Amino acid sequence: MSDHDLTPPAEPRATADAADATADAAAGTPRRRFLKAAAGAGVAATGITGFPYVHAQEKITLRYLGTAVNQDKKIAEKFESDTGIKIQYIPVTTDDVTKRAVTAPNSFDIIDTEYFSLKKIIPTGNLLGIDSKRIKNADKITPLFTKGEVNGK
Repeated sequence: MSDHDLTPPAEPRATADAADATADAAAGTPRRRFLKAAAGAGVAATGITGFPYVHAQEKITLRYLGTAVNQDKKIAEKFESDTGIKIQYIPVTTDDVTKRAVTAPNSFDIIDTEYFSLKKIIPTGNLLGIDSKRIKNADKITPLFTKGEVNGK
């Protein structure tokens, strides 16, 4: 994700997102900067091992861009009950995930994409990685995802 992602998008978003973008711009608090700050404060408050808690006047909604196969209503409901943060799923095709990641990086907060799309997305600078030190069980993630290896090869 590049620095230009810290400003509200110039293009209108659908329904409530357009109102959110307008409110963010009027308040001088771009959505992504707020979400980063809120997440950082939550991590500091929880000692990094717990799940961050965000207190805000209005409900926070994370826009989750990906294919429908990974978008589960029960997970979103549990996440909202645990954190108070709502997940708004944006179900699109694999090609549309890539297209939006490259051309409209401000239209989502979280992306769920295919590994083969990364060679098109990463060079744009539109994605921000997660510091693995902040993930409690990062060392237990299969090396297929972390190193591209299976059984050491």
